[in-house]
Amino acid sequence: MTTKWMEMTDQSKLFVRDYPVEDATTTVVVLHGLAEHSARYEQFAGELNDKGYHVLVPDHRGHGQTGERAGRLGYFAEENGFERVVDDVNELIQHHLLDYPSRAIFLVGHSMGSFLARRYVQKYPAVVDKLVLIGTGGDPGLLGAFGARLATFKARGEGATQPGTLMNKLTFGNYNKGIEDAETESDWLSTDPEVVRDYLADPYCGFVPTNKLYQDLLQGLKTIYATDQLARMRKSLPVLLIAGTDDPVGDYGKGVRKVALSFQKAGSEDVKLVLIEGQRHEILNGKGRQTVVDQILGWL
Repeated sequence: MTTKWMEMTDQSKLFVRDYPVEDATTTVVVLHGLAEHSARYEQFAGELNDKGYHVLVPDHRGHGQTGERAGRLGYFAEENGFERVVDDVNELIQHHLLDYPSRAIFLVGHSMGSFLARRYVQKYPAVVDKLVLIGTGGDPGLLGAFGARLATFKARGEGATQPGTLMNKLTFGNYNKGIEDAETESDWLSTDPEVVRDYLADPYCGFVPTNKLYQDLLQGLKTIYATDQLARMRKSLPVLLIAGTDDPVGDYGKGVRKVALSFQKAGSEDVKLVLIEGQRHEILNGKGRQTVVDQILGWL
C-alpha cells in the first residue's frame, strides 16, 4: 500500500490510499461513510487485492487526513458540497484511467459513501462497470425535507462551520433503539464490541459534522431520489445492495428493499439484494464479516 495526495481542480488536496496489484484488470474504488476514514478499509482492501483487484480508497473532504490538512473535520465545501465530493471521486477515477485506460472500474460505497456512489452513477453513468452499495438507506421523504430546511436554518443562524449538534442528535439519536444493554451510544454500528471501542478511540471517527455538511448531505439525498436522476443510471449497470437486518440506517432492511425497488422501477436490469441476518450497520466490521466479504467477492 502507498499513500498519495491528489490536487483537485479547485486546488484542494485529496488523501488517497492506493493498493496496487500487478497485472490487475480491474480497479475497485471504495468510498467510506460519514465521520470515518479510509484506513478502516485496509483489511477489505487486502481481501480485494487477494482476488487480483487494484484498490483505491480516498479520504473524503472533511474526513481523515483530507479534512485534517484542510483544517476542519466534518465540512465539505462552501457551496454544493455533496456534488463537489462526487466530482472528487470522478477526478480520482479519471486520473487513474490516464495510467490504466483499459481498466474496468468497480465502485463500492458504504453508508454515506453509498449515497455518493449512487449520485456518481447518475452523474457519470458511463464510467462504472459494477456498483456495490453497503449499508445504504431509503428515501427519508418528508422527514428528510424537514431536516434539510432545519440544517439550512442552522447553517445560516449558528454558522456553517459550527458542529451540527442538533442535526447529529436527530440523525443518530435513536439508532441504539432496540439494542438491549447497549454499552455505548455507537453500539448500533457493529455487533463486535471491539470495533465500536476502536471507532470511539479513533480521532478521525465519531466527530459531529458541521451544519453545512448536514445541509449538503440532505440535499444530496433529495437529489439521488429524484425520479429524473434515478433515470440517469445506466440500465445495464449491475448493482449489489447488501446490508444488515439490524441496521437502522436501512430501516432494518425495509429501506434497502425500497432502494432496490426504486432502481428496478427506473429501469435497472441487474439488481441484487442481500440482507445479512443479525448484522448492524458496519457489516464489513461485524462478527459475521467473512460472510459479507464472501458475498461481495463472489458477486464481483
